[in-house]
Amino acid sequence: MAGSQMNIKVFDYGSSLDPDDFRLGGNTVKVFDTSPSLPNLTFSTLELKNELKNYVSSGRALFQLKFGLNGRSGNGIADFYRFHESDASLYVKYETAD
Repeated sequence: MAGSQMNIKVFDYGSSLDPDDFRLGGNTVKVFDTSPSLPNLTFSTLELKNELKNYVSSGRALFQLKFGLNGRSGNGIADFYRFHESDASLYVKYETAD
């Protein structure tokens, strides 16, 4: 089934979050199989760690994650997940090297 996976990517949109810049691309850091609800997207991957290290070294002002489905449903209408601002939280836990 198309739209059966939630892809989380790191993508540099530049210095803004202009919706016109939301285009294909980015570096995948995690893929989740979708379900009627995705209550917790907790993960840690080597890809995410490397992207965070690259970000810290780059001096960029924004670290941006892109959430998207892998396709469309069989009826040709785009599938989507809706994140309600009041229900969504992003927690980042990190350790520094001594």
